[in-house]
Amino acid sequence: MKIKEILGISIIALSMLSVLSLSNPTNSYALELRRDNTTVSADEIVNDDVYIIPSENSGENVNVDGRINGDLIIFGNTVNVTGEISGNVIIFGNTITFTGNTDKSIYCAGNIINIDGTVGRDIFIAGQRAISKAEVEESAFVATYDSEIAGIIGEDLRIASNTVSIDSEIGGDLLLGAQFGSINQEKITGTKIINLGTDTKGELLDSRFAFLREEISSEQNEEQITIANKYSFENIMIAIASFVFKFVGTFALGYLIIKFFPVKTYSIVKNINGSWDNFGLSLGKGVLVMAVCVFGSTILIGLSFLGLIINFPIGQLFAPILNVAFIIAILVISVNLIFFNIAIGQVLLGLTSKALNKPSIANKSLVISLLAGQLFSSIIMLLPFAGITYYVIILLVVLGSILSVKQEQLKKANS
Repeated sequence: MKIKEILGISIIALSMLSVLSLSNPTNSYALELRRDNTTVSADEIVNDDVYIIPSENSGENVNVDGRINGDLIIFGNTVNVTGEISGNVIIFGNTITFTGNTDKSIYCAGNIINIDGTVGRDIFIAGQRAISKAEVEESAFVATYDSEIAGIIGEDLRIASNTVSIDSEIGGDLLLGAQFGSINQEKITGTKIINLGTDTKGELLDSRFAFLREEISSEQNEEQITIANKYSFENIMIAIASFVFKFVGTFALGYLIIKFFPVKTYSIVKNINGSWDNFGLSLGKGVLVMAVCVFGSTILIGLSFLGLIINFPIGQLFAPILNVAFIIAILVISVNLIFFNIAIGQVLLGLTSKALNKPSIANKSLVISLLAGQLFSSIIMLLPFAGITYYVIILLVVLGSILSVKQEQLKKANS
């Protein structure tokens, strides 16, 4: 896997994690959940956090034109926000258009995303196509197939894409990994690290090493060595940045899960590290869950292919399901890693406690266990083949553990 592909996956995961881990809750003591009414009219003012999840009766379209003094969280198909938001804006949808104003950050995941207006802090975008002409006070993080960035970005722009077009005033640094694109470099104030892959017009620029470029000899071998060194420097910087962002985001999300769902977290973790029998049972159930998911995906792909043969757009019928499934898969993968890190962290603290004969170490909080497990997992995942195997085991075991907890809850409810 190429470094730009790793960067893309890391930023997508970070974008999803940032929905919970990087947002700062507004000063609101209640929330308003809207199911049937998915419209906030222009003359409406809501002094709460607003969650909009369309029901079957309301359709899948969401329109927010009024004022919300709190956070705005939306799950929908076609989302249009033109109002004033004092808190964070979090949107999962197919087609997302934001032309309003927010005092804090925007987090979007969807197919087509269009951001305009003003943003008081950062924007985080993950999807198929993104167009941003907004005035962003701080930084922008973009992971899409196709990106068009204009407007103003006060600090840094970090972007992973296949095709990009950047004509934005950037007050900080640009970190870009893409295959094709055009960049107006005159509008970029800080350091530029650009990799356009197979595009022959692509070049790696770093203003901190401008004096080196002036001393480069015209000989072909020296040019090749210089380019190789530049790309090596870029790869190192991208890898370090991706690792740090992912580590911090994952830990922050884990802290929130422990804080708000301590009982469920404890139950899931005990189904992982309670005993070898629990571990094996969870692993078996996880394999079963994964088999069902693969079987379902195969059927959808087969039906879509059949639609191409008979010239009927069957695949379009599954588009909403696939979009939701993609979002859920990203969240599940992130959460699974957190639960497993807590479980392995407890085991590591227990072994350390026995080795040092200090029982207090084994009784550390779930947060300390999360940190210990995350450090251990980060080291394992740096190994090429061992990391992949380790991650597959994590996914299967935690899926099985969650299924076991749900089964236990169902039994209690029936009794």
